[in-house]
Amino acid sequence: MITLRGGEVAVHVGGAAVFALLGLKRASLPWICMLTLGVVVVSAQSRGGMLAIVVPLLLAILLSGRFKAPLLLALAAVPIVVGLYVSDFEVPMQSDRRTVRVAQLIDNAASIFVSSGNETLDGTKLWRLRWWDRITDYTVHGDYFWTGKGFGINLADSDGFQATGKEGSPLRSPHSAHMTILARTGVPGLALWASIIVTWLWMMMRRIYLARIRGDTDWSRILIFITCYWLGVIVDSSFDVALEGPMIGILFWVLFGAGIGLSMTYDALCRERFAQHRADRSVW
Repeated sequence: MITLRGGEVAVHVGGAAVFALLGLKRASLPWICMLTLGVVVVSAQSRGGMLAIVVPLLLAILLSGRFKAPLLLALAAVPIVVGLYVSDFEVPMQSDRRTVRVAQLIDNAASIFVSSGNETLDGTKLWRLRWWDRITDYTVHGDYFWTGKGFGINLADSDGFQATGKEGSPLRSPHSAHMTILARTGVPGLALWASIIVTWLWMMMRRIYLARIRGDTDWSRILIFITCYWLGVIVDSSFDVALEGPMIGILFWVLFGAGIGLSMTYDALCRERFAQHRADRSVW
């Protein structure tokens, strides 16, 4: 059966928020309320999910210049958040370790940068950082610099970070697509992976810039949407096992191909416009 975790849901919630922010959908008040509820729930479950929503939204705001609506929404949410925080209103989740409450959201956000004082949050963060340091040691500074450990080996077993006391399939990947690629392909593989990400983002950013200065508002909005939606996938996969599964892995390549196709189509449209403009000037 297909199952969705908090981080994976967050990617789609962030994509929906960007879609509405750019004016590609007429968002009603009930729709905005339900979207906000979704943001709160997944942010309480996953720090990576929180970033997968916030980072694409901030980029969409910057690229589109649509500051008014998010600012008004934030101002309207302030008294509600303060009231919930003071009353310590709490909604229990299926897991007994995390609940949906304002204090939990603050702890999640704080634990990204510093110690939050929450044993569970700090423990999982430290576990990831230790494993990532281990991978860096045997690749960047070790014997697996050029080739990595390959794609057949179970990294959790090999590196000594296999989770214990849990039901289900054993862990294989270090909760980061980038560290997985480094561990399995070495530094050259990571360099190729990074070049793919940077090149694709450069391609999209350049088309967004051209569309904006040429007044192609609809084109700039759809290009921003694809870019930010794809960025949400990258953010989520940086802190969780996401690209290895079909729910996010398929979406990653669909958006990747859509960005290339839209860029090629927009380039062709601009060439046609330029050719028509030259033809009109020649006739004149």
